[in-house]
Amino acid sequence: MPGQEQGESMRKMRSFFTGLILAGSMTCAVAAGADAQPGKTQEIPFEKNPRQSYSLYYPNRYNPNREHKWPVLFVLAAPGGGSGRVNLYTEGADRNQFVLVSMPCIVEDNDRTMDLQLVMIDEVIGKYPIDETRCYFSGFGKEAATAFVLSAKRKRNILGLLVADSGCEENGHYNSRAAVYGFCHAAHRGVRTEMVLTFYQLLAKKSCKLRFLPGAGGTPDSALVAEGMDWLNWQYMTTGNNSAQDKSFNAEKAAFAKNLADRIQTDRVAHPEAAYEWSLLLSQVRGVPEAAVAKAANSQLAADPKVRLYLEAAKDIDKFVEKNFIIPLVSADRNGKSIPPTRTILNVKKYEESLAKDARKLQEKYKTTLFGEILPSFGGESK
Repeated sequence: MPGQEQGESMRKMRSFFTGLILAGSMTCAVAAGADAQPGKTQEIPFEKNPRQSYSLYYPNRYNPNREHKWPVLFVLAAPGGGSGRVNLYTEGADRNQFVLVSMPCIVEDNDRTMDLQLVMIDEVIGKYPIDETRCYFSGFGKEAATAFVLSAKRKRNILGLLVADSGCEENGHYNSRAAVYGFCHAAHRGVRTEMVLTFYQLLAKKSCKLRFLPGAGGTPDSALVAEGMDWLNWQYMTTGNNSAQDKSFNAEKAAFAKNLADRIQTDRVAHPEAAYEWSLLLSQVRGVPEAAVAKAANSQLAADPKVRLYLEAAKDIDKFVEKNFIIPLVSADRNGKSIPPTRTILNVKKYEESLAKDARKLQEKYKTTLFGEILPSFGGESK
């Protein structure tokens, strides 16, 4: 029952807070880096709150002694769901050599809750060989909204966000420094409105990428999550540390470039649209020989009829989204008093008819492209 669920949620929240406030320090069972088990997930108790734990995953080529410290992705998960959520990210972690830390996320919009979560983050950063300037947050749904708020509170640390089905509040705080990769289920009106406002207006389509998924809800699979992590890592590879003196970072960048080059080769015949996107990214990574090869491949792939139709579809979908998914602000009066403008559809029937008509045009024209799977959801409605 709703009342029972709410009571259980509050009980867990009180236990979570009490543990953080009252618990003294203790020695962690796993020494920082010394007992690392690459490719395996470990449960570690928080030193300042032994009643709570986090799931720690070292990537498969982890070496605690390397010169360049490791990037970390903090996965925000509902209490009790940490280790299961980590499994969605291990493919991307191994490919990009990210440390994963899945931590309990108490979704509560107040500074006290956020400060407690930041204490946890500081403990992890201070304990392991993690690059404190190269941290990322990820969350789905309500946890995604929390990720936006936490990133604003910790701008010096957070380089990027990987989120699904929740954006940043329209008048809320956000980290303009962070790159953002988002997943949005296209048939859910509330979700897509919030995410489109976040990506198209708040972030102004800069250093961000919004990927629509079919249907009204669900969890992105591990392959999609890995691609999101690839994109976030690419942002750093093109704008981050490019010192020729940092041998370990250059080795990391070389491995990243090789991974993209292999994917271009694999997708080039069967999926030229995907190969085009990978080649576009790789061509912008400085200091690797594969970049020049990728630039040439990108020019060749751009002439492929499938790629040309794909790029045309991307432009038309962009226009469709701006026209149909950004609900306008409308001023209104209530009891003779003006109230702040709200995002409102004045004529729902007319809106839905226009939306369905525009969506059908897209479906008919681009059903054979990589967008074909999601286009039917553009005309669907789940409120």
